[in-house]
Amino acid sequence: MSLQFTSYTIPLFITAVITFILLIIGARRQHMPSARIFILFCTSVLVWSLGYALEFMAVDLEAKLFWARVQYLGLISPAAFLLFTQLYLGIEEHIQWQNFIALMILPLIANVAAWTNDQHRMLWTAWDIDKTGAFPGLQLEHGPIFYAIVAYSYLLLLSGVYYISIAFRSNNHVRRGQAGILLAAVAAPWLGNLLYILDLTPNGLDLTPINFGISSIFLAIGLLRYHFLDVAPIARNLVIEKLHDAMIVIDNQGRIVDINPTAARLLRCTSRLAVARPANELLKELSGVVEQLGTPESIDVTTRLTGDGADGQERIFNASISVLLDQKQQVQGRVVVLHDVTQQERSAEALRESETQLRVLVHQLQELDRLKTRFMRNINHELRTPLTNITLYIDLLRAGNSANFERYIKVLDKEAATLRRLIEQTLDLERMDHDSSATSIRLQKTDLNQLLESVATSAAKVANKSDISFQYHLSSVPIAVNADNEMLKMTISSLLTNAFTYTPRGGNVCLELAHNEEQALIRVKDNGIGITPVDKEHIFERFYRGEQAANGNIPGLGIGLSTAKEHVEQHGGSIQVESTIGSGSIFTVFLPLATTAMQA
Repeated sequence: MSLQFTSYTIPLFITAVITFILLIIGARRQHMPSARIFILFCTSVLVWSLGYALEFMAVDLEAKLFWARVQYLGLISPAAFLLFTQLYLGIEEHIQWQNFIALMILPLIANVAAWTNDQHRMLWTAWDIDKTGAFPGLQLEHGPIFYAIVAYSYLLLLSGVYYISIAFRSNNHVRRGQAGILLAAVAAPWLGNLLYILDLTPNGLDLTPINFGISSIFLAIGLLRYHFLDVAPIARNLVIEKLHDAMIVIDNQGRIVDINPTAARLLRCTSRLAVARPANELLKELSGVVEQLGTPESIDVTTRLTGDGADGQERIFNASISVLLDQKQQVQGRVVVLHDVTQQERSAEALRESETQLRVLVHQLQELDRLKTRFMRNINHELRTPLTNITLYIDLLRAGNSANFERYIKVLDKEAATLRRLIEQTLDLERMDHDSSATSIRLQKTDLNQLLESVATSAAKVANKSDISFQYHLSSVPIAVNADNEMLKMTISSLLTNAFTYTPRGGNVCLELAHNEEQALIRVKDNGIGITPVDKEHIFERFYRGEQAANGNIPGLGIGLSTAKEHVEQHGGSIQVESTIGSGSIFTVFLPLATTAMQA
């Protein structure tokens, strides 16, 4: 077969080279349905352009007819273009094999007709070499099958253009850009073929293969700028455009290939600037999302975006990262949907806080109920004993044994004093709670030597009546604290009374005053019965009475030490106890030294 070079073959070979490069690019992504159809389209254009180039280079008529027949293998390009637009624009998820075969029937008939045309002459009615023009091309007169093929091809191209026009009307500039590329790619060969059909080309040249080179350039731009084959796109319609949730499509190379207006506003960028950018760069402010983009499975994460809301506060999103798979279950990309759950999270947080507060309140109520039960048990026990004794000795008085009147009166007087003391303690408790709630403590600079001197004078009288040795040791230098004098006197007196109560006759009680660099130390020591380790843990609780107090029938409501602790803490101090069973106890009050006098 003889061949000769003509200048007209140069653009045809250029078209073939460009198309071959596009075919290789598509072959690297052949696992995707749209890429496989793209390969089919490129192959048909490559065969058509090479076949037409070799037709021109052939010298004799039979060789030219051979290459003209080979070109009909490229008639599948209109069907491939239609299938590609359907797949790419999301109109079909995949091509049904029945539809593919139906679209290939007429191109198959055309190929059979081309190779058997000598018998029926329905494709070409006549043929010869045009030796009059500048190009020695093949001159053909077309038959009915040729025009049927033309009509069929134009119908497929119009269908593809219709689908593209739907995407071109999208509000999203990315979709419009993609649609524009496809329209430009199909317009060039279509125009060339139309001029050829209307016999408007010089010397009857078919410009369709050459114009396919222009289509290849547009497709190359689409591959580089819009990543046609990277991810099977999602159909962009008004639902997606107006979706309140942010949606971002990311390819398997980590680039953003699609983004809806909500996501663009959220990320403070435009759709035009977002497309083709690395996802980890654009989504870096969404903590937890970028780290999950490489996971092989779909996942939901909670992420936060600081300072994006209208009030400048942090917004919380539920990020749903869905994996895009092809027919072979290979990962082709991911779709990230951000659903704003700020209000729900804030409501949930408020609910959790309310639940915490409720638990605290329930605990306080339970504590109050426990204190009430303990108080009622104590008051019941403490009132019953003196009342029983009073009733008994009243009956004895009525019996008229005058010799014992004096002794009976002393017992009645003692029990009445006990009742009076219990009533006073109850009133003191109520008054203390009222004063504490009203924060009525009045602090002033006080010399502890003078205050404790006064307390010790009164305590000595009580110790003398109880047959207990009492000593007190004050400081040789002035020690000043900021104190409510009456309250502090009551506190120290309560500690001394407690020591006298739990120290047997003949025992010792001592009051000491000392200080360190920051605190005054007031110690009340006794060598009484002591406190058990179990009782020591609860001794400062309200209404708590130790085992030894209950067994020893020592009267009291269990409020003396709890009141003393509360008073000391109101002064900014603390109280602690050291005790050994049978050896006595040491109560130490720590008060901050006065640096400046406080106003009453």
